[in-house]
Amino acid sequence: FTIASFLTRPKTSVMASGLYRQMISQLLHDGHTKVAEELRQIVGTTEQDVIAPTSLLAEMYQEQQASGMDATLLSQNAGHLHFKAEMPLTDFGTSFAVQSLDMADAPARCGAFSDNGQVAACGFEDGSVRVYDVSKSAAVTAPESGQAVVTCQFKHHSSAVMAIAFHPNNNVMCSGAIDHAVHIYDISSTGKRIHTLKDLYRITSIAFHPSGHFLCVATSHPVYRLYNTNTWQCYSPVDTDQNHTAPLKCVRFSPDGSLLATACDVGSVKLWNAVSGTCTTTLDAIFDGSSIVNLLFTERSDYLLVTSKGGDAVLLEIPSGNVLIRYEPQETATVGAFCFAFQESIVVGNCGRNMVQMWRAQSATTPSKPFMAHTGDLRSLCVAPQSGVLMTVGSDKLVKFWKPQAPTQTVSATASEVVAGTSEDAQPPNDSSALDTSPDA
Repeated sequence: FTIASFLTRPKTSVMASGLYRQMISQLLHDGHTKVAEELRQIVGTTEQDVIAPTSLLAEMYQEQQASGMDATLLSQNAGHLHFKAEMPLTDFGTSFAVQSLDMADAPARCGAFSDNGQVAACGFEDGSVRVYDVSKSAAVTAPESGQAVVTCQFKHHSSAVMAIAFHPNNNVMCSGAIDHAVHIYDISSTGKRIHTLKDLYRITSIAFHPSGHFLCVATSHPVYRLYNTNTWQCYSPVDTDQNHTAPLKCVRFSPDGSLLATACDVGSVKLWNAVSGTCTTTLDAIFDGSSIVNLLFTERSDYLLVTSKGGDAVLLEIPSGNVLIRYEPQETATVGAFCFAFQESIVVGNCGRNMVQMWRAQSATTPSKPFMAHTGDLRSLCVAPQSGVLMTVGSDKLVKFWKPQAPTQTVSATASEVVAGTSEDAQPPNDSSALDTSPDA
C-alpha cells in the first residue's frame, strides 16, 4: 500500500483537493516532509500554491472528539476555501497590545482604514470626524504619551457619524451621518471639505467603487444611491421590483469591482451586477430575519463575510450564497463588528459588550481567548492592510490602535495609557462641484 496507489484515481474534486491541502499542511507540521512532497506532486499543487505547516487538521479532529460534534461538514467547507496564502499562527501571534490611543470629546460610532493602511478615520456621536496617521500612531516606538497622531479633524455633521469610507487614491475620505448628509474631504494636505451630498434619509453606509469613479450610499430607505464622483449625478436600480423591502444597513463593492452587495434591516442580502445594476442574487433571512450590519468581501471576491446585529457572522460562497462557516462569539455581542486579518487567515470580531475574539477563517476555531478592548461598548473594529494593525472604537470615547504580538509577548492596556488629546478644526470648506479622481488628486 502506498500513497501513490491510493490517490492515483480520476480527476480530484474541489472538496477533496482542499482536504489534501490540509493533509499536506499537517504532514509538514509533523516533520514528514518527504511524504508531504509526494502527496503534493500526486494531487498536482503548484509551487505558487503556498501551503504552510499547521496543525489545523489535528486540532479540528481533537475538538470534534472533545465536543462529540460532527465536524465533517466543517472540514469539507473549510478545506476548499480560496483564501490568500496561508500563514502559520506563530508568524504573528494570537494577541494584540495597545500601541496608542486617542480620547475624543464624544463616543465613537465607526472607523475605517485607507486602502494602503497608512491613514485611518473615525466618526463620533457629536458629528465630528478625526483622521489619524497610522504609521506614527502604531509605530514600534510610539509617542511618549501614547497619544495617537491626529492629522486633521472635521466638524460638519450635526449628528452622529455612521459611516466612513476612503477613496482608492487614499487622499480623499467621506463620511455619512444621521443628519442625511455625506461630506467628502481632501485629507492629503489642505484638510478641507470639497463636496456635500444631501439625502432625504439618514445615511447608514457608504462605499467607493475600486475604480474610484463611483460612490454607493445606503440610507434608511430600501433603495441604494450610486453617485458618479466626477459629476455627482445620482443613479438607482431601474427595476424597482428588485429592490429591498426594508431600510438598508450596509453596501460594499467586491475588490474586483464586478459586484455590489447590499444588506437590509430584515436580514436580506442582495448581490448586484456593478456594471448593469441588475440584481443577480437575493439571500433572505440569513440570520432568521435579524438585521445585518456589515458586509465584507474576501480579496478574491469569491466569499462574503456577513455580520448580524446580534454579533454572529457567516461566510457565504459567491454567487451561490451557500453558508460555509459560522463564527459565533463566546458571549452574545451587543453590536456586530467583524473583519479579516493576517492575509485572511483570521477573522476578528467582537465578543460580549466590549471584548475582541479571533477565529481561524477556515475552521472557525479560536486560537486564543477573547480580550477586553474597551471599558464601554465596542462599537466598531477594523484591521489595516499589510501591517495588521487593529483599530477599535468604543462608547468610552476612546480610539485604540493595537499591534499584533508574538506569542511570548503579553497584552498591556492600563488606565494610565489613556491620554486626552484634541486637535484644531480643519479649514472652512471651499466650494467644489466634483471630485478629481485623477492620480494627482
